[in-house]
Amino acid sequence: MKVKIYVEGGGNDNSRLCAELRRGFHSLFIKAGFDGKLPSVIASGGRAEAFHDFAIAIKKVKKDEVILLLVDSEDAITTSTKWEHVKNRTGDNWDKPIGANEDNLFFMVECMESWFLADKDGLKNFYENAFHENNLPKTANLESIKKTTIMTALEKATRDTTKGIYGKGAHSFKILAVLDAKKVEKHGKYSEDFFKRLKDLL
Repeated sequence: MKVKIYVEGGGNDNSRLCAELRRGFHSLFIKAGFDGKLPSVIASGGRAEAFHDFAIAIKKVKKDEVILLLVDSEDAITTSTKWEHVKNRTGDNWDKPIGANEDNLFFMVECMESWFLADKDGLKNFYENAFHENNLPKTANLESIKKTTIMTALEKATRDTTKGIYGKGAHSFKILAVLDAKKVEKHGKYSEDFFKRLKDLL
């Protein structure tokens, strides 16, 4: 079975970020036990572009393929289904494509940076020195932490490091590559659902 994952991030206009995104996710997937059977990761750019690419791909899906979409939830998920979330969310208004179901859409809640909080040791090791871990949220339910809270906390925690204040383009996918996949998988309900789906397919 060939698995293709359309991911929010990178973008066709930035080859460096696309490459870093693919390396970051591939590293994570290898550590999750998928070495030798890695899914294809497609960097689509913004969330709207990722949805657009996914919607086109799923219309043309082959019998030996599974097409997935992985995006930030951006907000707390209060709907009973994932497709309802992106349909109701201001700025999205996405209609579920024909052929898609709940097993095709997955979220990083509320954003990919929240996954970093699942492995604070990996995050600290990436920045190496002067990393202020005490500025990170201490809430056990990581999927309940607002995106704005996470981004502010990362900026404060990294402000004195030699790598500089956290920047999505400069650091995000490099951090993803060093995280403990088992910790990321246990980040919360939605990350567990995503990795379970990959295990079932691969």
